[in-house]
Amino acid sequence: MDERFNFKIWNKKTKKFIQSPISVGNGTFYIFNIDSVKRYEINDDVEICQSTGFKDINGNLIYEGDIVQRLKVGNSILPEVEYIGIVERYSANGGYCIKTKDKFPFKHFVYNKQAKIIGNKYENSDLLKELEK
Repeated sequence: MDERFNFKIWNKKTKKFIQSPISVGNGTFYIFNIDSVKRYEINDDVEICQSTGFKDINGNLIYEGDIVQRLKVGNSILPEVEYIGIVERYSANGGYCIKTKDKFPFKHFVYNKQAKIIGNKYENSDLLKELEK
């Protein structure tokens, strides 16, 4: 299956992710378990995060709302952090970018071999303070 069509859902009430196999469409989402399928309405209590289809340097799928750091590639033994940003949808046709605090805040999310997930905007709001400095 194309990993761009993977979803995880942030439940604002429980403050937890739902990350079972999920299908999203027409104002509802479905959670598939071994013995059942549950149907839920999309409302203000949930936020849907779609996979970008890219993986970070550790092989983890990167989703909308993830906070990533991009490492500089150079001659040093220990890589330096080039920037920290949040993954956001760039366009209606499915593009993604990394929004940073820079003068030009969008680092296009085309080549991500040095990106590493360090958290997400839901569970790690303290990391967002880096973007506000």
